[in-house]
Amino acid sequence: MSADANSTNATVDVEMPDGQRIQLQTIGIALTTLDNSRSMFIGEVRQSIGTQIDANTIVYSDAFAPIKADLRIRNTLQGTESDVILLEKIDPTEWGFQSDGCKLEVWTQILQSPEAHVEVERIPGRRIGDADQDAQISFAGMAFAKGSAFRIDNILPGISDGLAKIRVAKELADFQAENMSFLIESVPFPEAKPTLDTLPVNEARLKPAKDVLQRAMVKNEGGKRSKPHSLLAVAHPKAPANRAMAALSKKAHPDRPGFVMDYSLLSAATNFTFKGDTTYYVNGNLSLSGTTTIEGGVVVKFTNSNMPSITVSGPVVCTASSYRPAVLTAKDDDTVGETIPGSTGNPTAFSYYALRPLDLTYAASNSVQHLLIRYSFNGVTWHGGGGEVRHSQFFHCQHAIESSSGGTVFVRNVLINDCESHFVATGASLAGENVTMDGGLYGFNNLGSSTLTLTNCIIYGVTTPGTYTGANNFASFSSSPFQTVGAGAHYLADNSSLRDAGTANISSLLASELTQMTTEPPVLITANFTIPTVLSPLVRRDTDAIDAGYHYDSLDYLWSGRTLSSTLVLTNGVAVGWNSAIGLTLGSGSAFYSEGKPHRLNRVVRWTAVQELGSPITSGATTRLLDVVSAASIPSAWMRFTDVSFLADSLTKRRLIDSSSGYILTSLALADNSFRGATCDLSPGKSLSTTFNIALTNNYCERVA
Repeated sequence: MSADANSTNATVDVEMPDGQRIQLQTIGIALTTLDNSRSMFIGEVRQSIGTQIDANTIVYSDAFAPIKADLRIRNTLQGTESDVILLEKIDPTEWGFQSDGCKLEVWTQILQSPEAHVEVERIPGRRIGDADQDAQISFAGMAFAKGSAFRIDNILPGISDGLAKIRVAKELADFQAENMSFLIESVPFPEAKPTLDTLPVNEARLKPAKDVLQRAMVKNEGGKRSKPHSLLAVAHPKAPANRAMAALSKKAHPDRPGFVMDYSLLSAATNFTFKGDTTYYVNGNLSLSGTTTIEGGVVVKFTNSNMPSITVSGPVVCTASSYRPAVLTAKDDDTVGETIPGSTGNPTAFSYYALRPLDLTYAASNSVQHLLIRYSFNGVTWHGGGGEVRHSQFFHCQHAIESSSGGTVFVRNVLINDCESHFVATGASLAGENVTMDGGLYGFNNLGSSTLTLTNCIIYGVTTPGTYTGANNFASFSSSPFQTVGAGAHYLADNSSLRDAGTANISSLLASELTQMTTEPPVLITANFTIPTVLSPLVRRDTDAIDAGYHYDSLDYLWSGRTLSSTLVLTNGVAVGWNSAIGLTLGSGSAFYSEGKPHRLNRVVRWTAVQELGSPITSGATTRLLDVVSAASIPSAWMRFTDVSFLADSLTKRRLIDSSSGYILTSLALADNSFRGATCDLSPGKSLSTTFNIALTNNYCERVA
């Protein structure tokens, strides 16, 4: 970064991994008519020595003239962010423009770059011609992320940088005659005006004379772009440029309110896959293009230092499924995934680790399912063409569902717990089916021109539910309608009137899927298995009239750290959840059998994959479903038509069976099973005096080791 905002060198100079460079120089703030027929720079970069306000952030104070504005540049591991911060109220009529007929622009010259790839998409909800076209500009390995404009009150990047954002349109303009290229960012002035009007008036600035305005105004025929004229050069044609050598300052910078227009040149990836056996740590903004794949089992953790976002500008393929969700959570959440160095193990509610863990900006519809999103400012955000979220949970978020898309966002079988706002929308249509909304201030925070339709939903403990339409919704309770078993706190209470209270007038796909799910809690097993035991499905699946509210993946039984000294049979599609370092210890002479049916698999899963209130496994412990100990009579295990799933974690924390202590089974037979995310250690830690028989037949393995 340059010491002077008006240096002859680039303000931003980025060397890419392949050695190529991107050099950028912010040059001015302009007003332009919506049809591009007239344009003028109302502020141009002048000499301003940068102030280093933290390890990664430089602020150039009063970097523009004649209007007051700062320039803030910040480096992160993911890339570079550049913000123009307007510090005064702007009245376009001072420069000969109509407020409702112009746009506010920031011009940045691209001094050097690899060849750019450009795809243009329309910004939903914005009138044609009103800065409605947004160019997605990418280079080899880097891209300009979606830009936004917003108010701040503190010069340090933080939570205020995430509020009430206005979508910024980007344009790549090549002026071949001048051999110049520019990144032009713009917002329709009417959208910016409410925030700009909150800024102070600059009484000291002299208004430009009428003849100066006439000479400075660029008139473009046919709306063809050209570089705006310099108002300063017209008004003061003999003013010398000051190019003195300068060094960065480290003095304090005052906090003052401002209106930010930003660009972020970020590390980018195309056709990225979030793998189901991997824990990802996100500590800065990430821009994804092409097709983004989210596999079930993946755990994505976010830092709490700078509220990062994942912005997805292309289609999403989400393969998360029942008993195998994708988890997006806090760095300090040790209940899932690998432990991040520096984790406290105690995530703070409403500290907001991620700003937008999943920001969907694709112009077409995007749908996701089986997500667990915790401790973020926003849950899933649609800035594109609408879509759907199904079978998901949002916990301790500021806003669970946010949309400013032109299409309808469908929210189906979703649990929203302890979020300040459950639905937030601007110019959007939202439709919820079988949604449970528990706690928080706002059910529907309508920021303008939005609608919400609810069906079969439960609204409990929400201070201001908001305005919605729909049928078979329930919002009046004398006491909590829920009960807690294990880590699930939103099962319907016994004998609840909410059972069978819904209507079948919902998505046919959702209605079919709910027949495999439940609102009834599992049975908690607290004793060891000392006598022959058969466990078959016990909890009622919702196969009759539809229950109201959120449905969990069915669990019939829960246990934690039990010992088997007899015979245990799991059968007929039973679902078992466990939550301890050891699921089941196989004692002397014991036999473990699990046999489901081809069309009704048995399910064995850590309950954190189903229930919202997870608990961490002891730090450093090896986690395994089956454990073999020293025994006078060696145990055996047999599985068929059984699905065993583990969320992403280290290899030693997702083991199906562990014999590394040196003790073995007489036999292990695995046939026609599904193993997702599991690992298996069958190498005994000492020499064997007994034959160990292993039979593996026709098993499906996904992200196993």
